[in-house]
Amino acid sequence: MADIPTLGSNTSQIISGPTAKDIMESPNVVCECGNKVFVEGYVIKRISRILTGSPEDTLYPIPLYVCSKCGKVPTEFLEKANASKIFGETEKTE
Repeated sequence: MADIPTLGSNTSQIISGPTAKDIMESPNVVCECGNKVFVEGYVIKRISRILTGSPEDTLYPIPLYVCSKCGKVPTEFLEKANASKIFGETEKTE
């Protein structure tokens, strides 16, 4: 019978993530307006029925975070999310 690899005695280092202390000591994300609170919003893409093979177009939600004070998506998030493809080249993020 073949040997089955095991994780050994250091499984806690492999399986565990950041501790509550690590999270609380991490820096906050701050919007350009100074706010630190964000709400989840969605950009909805309409996917052609030709691409999906279904009888109707499909709506596909893409979640993102929006500042709860000014309503903008922080630039930091847009750069990581490839915003030009999500919002379109000429659309605004407000």
